[in-house]
Amino acid sequence: MEEKYLECKNMLNKQDNEVRTLQGQVQTLTERRTDVEQAYSRIVKENEELRRRLETAKNNNSTPLDFDPSEDAVSGFEDECSDSIVYQERFAYSLEHLTKVTQLIMLDNSIFHDSGYYFATSDSQGQVKLWDLDCQSESIQTFSTAELHYENQRDALRMEPQGVRDITQIGRHLVCAFGNAFEASSLVSWNLVSCQQSTLVVSEAHKQEINALCKVMFGTEQIIASGGSDAWVKLWEIEDSSENGCNAMMQVGEVELQGGENDRVSCMLGLTQSEVYKDHLIVFTEMKHFYLFSITLREDKPKKNEDNINLLSQEDMQDIDELPFQLTLIKRFTSKHLAHTLVPLAYPGGLLTMSRESLEFWDLKSLKRKRVLSTCYGQIEHGCVLSESYKQPAQSNGDTQQPEDMLNNDDPIYNVRIITSEDSRILRLWSHKQHLKNLRIVTKHNDIITRVLKVPGKHFLVTAAADGSVKCFVGKRQVGKSYSLKDIVTNNVIL
Repeated sequence: MEEKYLECKNMLNKQDNEVRTLQGQVQTLTERRTDVEQAYSRIVKENEELRRRLETAKNNNSTPLDFDPSEDAVSGFEDECSDSIVYQERFAYSLEHLTKVTQLIMLDNSIFHDSGYYFATSDSQGQVKLWDLDCQSESIQTFSTAELHYENQRDALRMEPQGVRDITQIGRHLVCAFGNAFEASSLVSWNLVSCQQSTLVVSEAHKQEINALCKVMFGTEQIIASGGSDAWVKLWEIEDSSENGCNAMMQVGEVELQGGENDRVSCMLGLTQSEVYKDHLIVFTEMKHFYLFSITLREDKPKKNEDNINLLSQEDMQDIDELPFQLTLIKRFTSKHLAHTLVPLAYPGGLLTMSRESLEFWDLKSLKRKRVLSTCYGQIEHGCVLSESYKQPAQSNGDTQQPEDMLNNDDPIYNVRIITSEDSRILRLWSHKQHLKNLRIVTKHNDIITRVLKVPGKHFLVTAAADGSVKCFVGKRQVGKSYSLKDIVTNNVIL
């Protein structure tokens, strides 16, 4: 009897194990089915988006820009522009991004050894694309952070890269900052010439996400500056290595912002050609703090070599481990609004800060804000300088006119045109004196324009949107020709 009981009990245990195994297999198959269905839905959605974009590009090719008809839009505007520029849609790029474009920058064409124009875009899905300005077809190269492998202790947890937050070019390298599943940020660069990943991933460059990247010059050296939500600003250098042509990204400096951990970096700008503060760094934070840093080498650092390493004291050894560059705070002051874009201007010490509410003009020589232009239509997403002219002011009694006078002077010493994108899917035109009222340039994007780029030296304007679309507009100079309001409304817009 006991043997039968034990035999039945063993059979029941065996069946229970089989049931649990089958339940686990069913659960695994269910999860796989869910993943397949989600992947299928995503592919269908991306397919529909591509079809819509191709159809839009086919129907709207060479379609001129429209704008809101208003006499006020033209009055007081043509007086300042004797040579008018007419911008029309050139073409929409094919097979652009499928998610929000997070950055759009021009590339230095000297590394490609030709006279072409190239630019780069990044998106919230972790892709970076290189484009030829004169080629309407798909991008010439695509980089993806999903292909990167982390070299740290958390690799076993299979960290998955998230969207690219910012990109910048330093020499022949394109450096990008992207997040990961642990809310930290990493840096990586690709060689633009060979189109190969040429540096190791700097895992967790910041303890929290990186919000901004920029290039800073120190003499002839090019340094990368990164700012994150951890309220730290760090400096990086790419060091060449002969082994397989690879390089290493080394940290060479850092500073913690005075505002504490809540003083998250919003945007940064390296003043590489400023006559007032050359080789300086501007940092703008979410607490509306405006920092101006100088970059210098640390002095009297003992050198580490095999001959004297045993003769150094413990304090000297600590000095060796210090980073070679130091960031010195020159000035910190507070702005009225939270800036998301910093643009250097042509006149000495000129700086433009863009926030969602306003444009602010600063004079870095006197470290004062000189003018604020507030928007009353929509929130500014991004913008750039469309045209800028600066004449050296005439001398009066041996003194030259100061930059602060140029911003408030009616003489044609300084003239600037700024184009901004808004959350209402339009572009607006500004001057440094006033908002050009009711001038609405409506593009053919189907979503908010997140990035605007004016090609230096060319009448080309590149725009990118939250739906991933990328478009190019071309401008033609019309000298000595008058335009009626009817011509402007029905055909094109005069910039």
